[in-house]
Amino acid sequence: MVVHDIANVRAPVRSRYPAQNGMPLFKGGISFILKLLKPHLIMNKETVKKINREIGIIFTEDQRDRNNIKFNKTHLLLLKKRDRKRKDELERVLRGGIKFTPEDFYMIAMIYQHGSTLNDYREAVSFSRRSMKLGFERAKWLYAASQDRLLVKQGKKQKYGTQYQKRNNVWFLYPVSKLISDKERKKYNVPSLKSALSKLGELNK
Repeated sequence: MVVHDIANVRAPVRSRYPAQNGMPLFKGGISFILKLLKPHLIMNKETVKKINREIGIIFTEDQRDRNNIKFNKTHLLLLKKRDRKRKDELERVLRGGIKFTPEDFYMIAMIYQHGSTLNDYREAVSFSRRSMKLGFERAKWLYAASQDRLLVKQGKKQKYGTQYQKRNNVWFLYPVSKLISDKERKKYNVPSLKSALSKLGELNK
């Protein structure tokens, strides 16, 4: 089952990092845990820039894939494989240091948002929260969307209404809890529930 953040799928890529040609095959593990980040680690400026740039490249490739997405089984399976490799590479990069910018935290969260496990989605919530707390505006929507993704994958109703799925060539919005108001959605740059539902009409034209 592939769940999609429609706002993210359709959004143009805007990153301070240049795109690279092709899709490299990454090698890395998936055992990264937040506690592996070493607060005592001291790095020189060039190392910090290298880590920041690598995160940006992984993010740019992730977004390029979303902007060129095709909703068929073959393409989605390939996308899932690329997402897994990007996450593995991200975790390899994260083991190298801890000096990340608010935008880095946002990009890290986005890669985890496109993961495949509950732990991935929890990481997306955690990193997007960090980015948001540090003042990165775009992280607000991702914080809401990552919570929705986690809830949907747990078989629960989403809170904000960011998660869609295409089934039998028809888009639908996953069930949304009535406990969250549009005022609360606005705090996280999420459209009103009415707007989310009207989006289905556009998607299903």
